[in-house]
Amino acid sequence: MKKKWLTGGCAVLVILLLGLYFYSVYFMKYDFSMADQTVLTADGCHVNAGVDGDGEIVTEDYLADDGTKGVSLKAEDSDKGFFMWLIDGKYEAVRGSTNSKEITIIPASDVRVVALYNDGKNLPIAHYKIVSASLNVGFIQTLKLFGVTLLGAMPLGLLIAFGTMSRFKPLSGLMRVLVWIIRGTPLMLQLLIIFYFPGLAFGKQLWGGGETGRFIASSVAFIINYACYFSEIYRGGIQGVPHGQREAGQVLGLSGVQIFFRVTLLQMIKRIVPPMANEIITLVKDTSLARIIALQEIIWAGQAFMKGSQHISGAIWPLFFTGVYYLAFSGLLTVLFGWVEKKLSYFKA
Repeated sequence: MKKKWLTGGCAVLVILLLGLYFYSVYFMKYDFSMADQTVLTADGCHVNAGVDGDGEIVTEDYLADDGTKGVSLKAEDSDKGFFMWLIDGKYEAVRGSTNSKEITIIPASDVRVVALYNDGKNLPIAHYKIVSASLNVGFIQTLKLFGVTLLGAMPLGLLIAFGTMSRFKPLSGLMRVLVWIIRGTPLMLQLLIIFYFPGLAFGKQLWGGGETGRFIASSVAFIINYACYFSEIYRGGIQGVPHGQREAGQVLGLSGVQIFFRVTLLQMIKRIVPPMANEIITLVKDTSLARIIALQEIIWAGQAFMKGSQHISGAIWPLFFTGVYYLAFSGLLTVLFGWVEKKLSYFKA
């Protein structure tokens, strides 16, 4: 009883902490406590800049190569720390970003620009929110790759298992060779070959460009890889069911399909839950390998802040913080599979 209360209390605590974290990222407003707020009103492409307590916001007219007029906004060096432009209206950013100290915009209509800066007073809070939001986007990409891999690899693995156990020797031989190759080579190598080989060999990128193409290629590589591992687990589970049970089904007049679904499958599931749980938890961490083809998953997002992402550079703590995501997700899966294994305990002799 005490163990149940302890487990339940830990689960409630984790849920509360995660809820507080996501609330702080998505719903809490910046407590800027700014030294000043300067409203820049745009008339066409000309912006009238005010002056804050420490320095002036400089504006310059901008002329694009195609003749389109715009304006550049720049804070002086005295405006140190976190800086953000809040731009109302329709505009196109030519250079810079909304949290850089300089931005060039081409207004498509009248624009009201609010320059906010805090001279470092709330820099840690601002950085925390920027990093957390970016890591959340990367983690969503990780979850998508994880989910797509499971949806594809679990049924494909069962088909491969049937192929390896087939009495048709060419098919079983082919499936065994496939499993041997996939299990014997690194997943990172498979990712590189699947993503780059079509373009290098045929001169045309099979997966398309951009993040979508990289995600599709990663999904294909992960599905094939994990399907081969799952197939061996399935095969072991199926062959682990006593042959006498299948013979008993035949005596009762059941067909081969009925014997599989009514006799073999449920007992197989009980046997494969522990090894499948281990592989699935490994999959959570293996998704990070997709960054080898520049898929922007969570570790990619965390490492980017070491190189200057969103004007934050030299920060290693976001990379360590990605471990919290993996630990939390793996912990939830561990609890889930423990519950499933307990529910299936009635198969014990």
